[in-house]
Amino acid sequence: MSASPRAPRAPVAGRSLLVGGLCGLGALLAATPAAAFCRTTTCVPGETCEYDPATGCALTGLPLEWKRPCVSFGVQQDASPLRGISYDEAHGIIENAYANWLASPCEGGLPSIDIADFGPIACAQPEYNQAGPNANVWMFRDDVWGEDDGRGTAASETPSGTLAITIITYNPETGEIFDADVEINSLQVPITTSDTDVQFDLASIVTHEAGHFLGLSHSRVPDSTMREGYLPGTTTLRQLSEDDHAGMCSIYPPDRELPAGNCTPRHGFSSSCYEEDTGCAVAASSAIGLGGAGRATWWGLLAGLVGLGALSRRRERARAARS
Repeated sequence: MSASPRAPRAPVAGRSLLVGGLCGLGALLAATPAAAFCRTTTCVPGETCEYDPATGCALTGLPLEWKRPCVSFGVQQDASPLRGISYDEAHGIIENAYANWLASPCEGGLPSIDIADFGPIACAQPEYNQAGPNANVWMFRDDVWGEDDGRGTAASETPSGTLAITIITYNPETGEIFDADVEINSLQVPITTSDTDVQFDLASIVTHEAGHFLGLSHSRVPDSTMREGYLPGTTTLRQLSEDDHAGMCSIYPPDRELPAGNCTPRHGFSSSCYEEDTGCAVAASSAIGLGGAGRATWWGLLAGLVGLGALSRRRERARAARS
């Protein structure tokens, strides 16, 4: 999963957007060993980012993180009828992915962040509202993906397109994450949820995207969940590596100084889309793919998270919000 910008559906003044994702085999096959995890930063790919040639990590910008002690999430209430995935099934897989990250063994204890379940979400659109309530939503795209969705990912770049995109809204002056939404390409990708007859494993995709949600970028460590490539038919990305744990502990060390606060999103919580003024607005996003730096697409496999058949890249982009 590499980083490259994409245009938002509904730009909002003063907001920083970051887009990243999981792609297919292209990236996985191209992956090379590296020293450590990479953090997502406020630098703008293609404009202000400079990268370490050895690790691929951004050398410029402020690292992104949730600065609050607790973050909430919700899952689209009808999940993916197209793939036969119910809310309960999707919710359980996503909840387990977060639990894996929160269980990272850190020196002195566990990561200093909690994640709360805010239940089914009616609004299946990525948005961050500076004047209204918000939600951090996991959503499935059964009907539209790519050019038709205004995403800028050409349909010709598939067979099955980008696997998933995580959209992050943050403050460019502090690196504080305000909001994160995850879109899963259930339209083009044959997603499966069982331990047998695996095609594109939902748990693997979700675990990788949860890493983006928490502030991690792509890693060049071959066995890490945050690597840019996924091998279709496998479930290995469900298990975090030492590199993934180290990244989680670096962002959220047990002794981190935390402000008082609860799990409610900025400006309040709502399961419904915000209708005032411009309606739903898009924030930053991260996609999963099997490839190196670049756009989140997957060639024959998984975008940002792809297996041995195809590898692709993830793209990231930044825009800022100050409230």
